[in-house]
Amino acid sequence: MVAVNVLSVAIYFYSIYGLGMQTIETKNDRLIGWLVYCELIIHNLLATWYLSTQAGFQYYIYALAILPFFVFSYGKIIYWFRILFAIAVSLAIEVSHLFLQPKVSVSPEIIEMLHPFNLLAFLMVLSALSYLYTYNERHYHNKLYNQSILDPITGLYNRHHIHHVVETMLNEMFQSSSTILMLIDIDYLKRINDTLGHNCGDKAITTFASKLQGLYHDHTTFISRWGGDEFLLIIHDIQQKELEEKDRQLRQTLLETNNFCENSFFSLSISVGATFTQGGESFHEALERADRALYKAKETRNHLCVL
Repeated sequence: MVAVNVLSVAIYFYSIYGLGMQTIETKNDRLIGWLVYCELIIHNLLATWYLSTQAGFQYYIYALAILPFFVFSYGKIIYWFRILFAIAVSLAIEVSHLFLQPKVSVSPEIIEMLHPFNLLAFLMVLSALSYLYTYNERHYHNKLYNQSILDPITGLYNRHHIHHVVETMLNEMFQSSSTILMLIDIDYLKRINDTLGHNCGDKAITTFASKLQGLYHDHTTFISRWGGDEFLLIIHDIQQKELEEKDRQLRQTLLETNNFCENSFFSLSISVGATFTQGGESFHEALERADRALYKAKETRNHLCVL
């Protein structure tokens, strides 16, 4: 067993230091996976053989029947082989009389000490795997949820989510005359895309989105990327004078921002259509009015129109 332990340590050192960098570079962890899997099977099978099931080393093999569920870097055949082989070895240990008695002379006190230690270690591994599963499940769920509600370029709400928010949360806001809908269009974004490329167009969009968030962070505001170059804002409890001041600040900020991309500078200006909601009307009615206001603002560009 001393030789087996030395070999086990050597395998782990080789896996970490010999194959670790190669695995990082190639993103292929199959060889490490096989080395560790086989080491755990053989090592704990021999330990159970020599010290019997009373020592509890078989618990680590039980863990191997669960571990493949957390690794997806190999094919289905290998995946199920590792699970079923670990189960088969575990069953063979449980039903065979060959593992009932120690094959070496070991005091019962040592056996009694090893069993609870190995059982505790197995339960800790089981707890860690359960936590890993729960964490990954929550992380994956949150990732999917964020992808469903956020625009991937700006991180703002997307159009689909705003419709959902309006239906479930904003009905009361639309009964107030101090709630405003704003449609904002980035002027000449197509020109930036055509002359400098879509990377620069994306930079223009993200730059504008960050300025927009910074300006309206102190309001009850829902900001979304409504379309390619359009943004929708729903702002509660704001008066027209304050709106016009915010609009002036935003334009000044955009004017003072030097946007550099592909060895060229470009400036940003916006056309804004806004409307105050009227008690009893729907979101879509207010949105149509804001859209008409935006159309008028775009006739002259770099302009705010309120209807």
